Amino acid sequence: MTSISAIKLVNVIDTKFGFAPKIHDLLAEPTILSIENFILDKLLEKMSRRERFKKEKIDKYREIDSIPLSDSQIGVYFDNLRNHNDIRYNIPFELKFSNKLNIDKLINGFKATIKNHPSILSHIETNQEEILLVKDKNDTIEIENFGNISEAQYKNLKSNFFQSFNLLEGPLYRAKIGEVGNNIVILLDFHHIIFDGFSFDVFARGLINAYENGSIDNYNEEIMSQFDYSNWETNYLESEEFLKYKEYFENLLKDFETINELPIENEINKSERHDKKSEKLFQKLLKL
Repeated sequence: MTSISAIKLVNVIDTKFGFAPKIHDLLAEPTILSIENFILDKLLEKMSRRERFKKEKIDKYREIDSIPLSDSQIGVYFDNLRNHNDIRYNIPFELKFSNKLNIDKLINGFKATIKNHPSILSHIETNQEEILLVKDKNDTIEIENFGNISEAQYKNLKSNFFQSFNLLEGPLYRAKIGEVGNNIVILLDFHHIIFDGFSFDVFARGLINAYENGSIDNYNEEIMSQFDYSNWETNYLESEEFLKYKEYFENLLKDFETINELPIENEINKSERHDKKSEKLFQKLLKL
């Protein structure tokens, strides 16, 4: 095996599994058996970590039904209150597949994928102290099958599909599926308070996995939901470890001055304290 062929093989293994042997290790023992053993060891190691993490998650967080909104979610929530009919926080997708696929398997795959991420089946509730993301009591996963329709009918359906969400009622997603021409089309819409661009990558991989296997396999199973993570974070922010880090940085920054602000140009002109040097510096800053 040459160094060039080793590099090519490493790229192939990394693309397939997400990890690869080092090139010098591969060149030192370039046998099928050694490569197989390396891959199996890595897969078993990954499964072992996931199983340990899953057990910890199940033991600690099984009964979580609600969590306080994160700071970013609170911002989205209040902005949504001011613009409750707006769709600026909708995250819509249109997925097209060949009609050679089995539409019933796609529907079942969609339901399995949604079930794998319980924070999607949620809504907002408020009390005197907190704004909470709460799991829906009704965990029915809905996806409307609009049948086989023409391009014109689909265009009209799609134009009416994207609407604002009622955060207090949920669910915070909607979905439709059907056949248009030679394609099976899935229309999806999620509210940004429970979904983002990275979420779609996870969702799409889960959908493909569920379609091919009939269910979500162990590798794609969600082992920590948003509910779990929020609960872990809340506990961590009260832990001795976090408080130690917090104290360290507070001490590190305690002698720093307050934030300096550059005044706007009109304020500089009105200021009696500025001189020619500061004026020249300011002009340079304006050009940056």
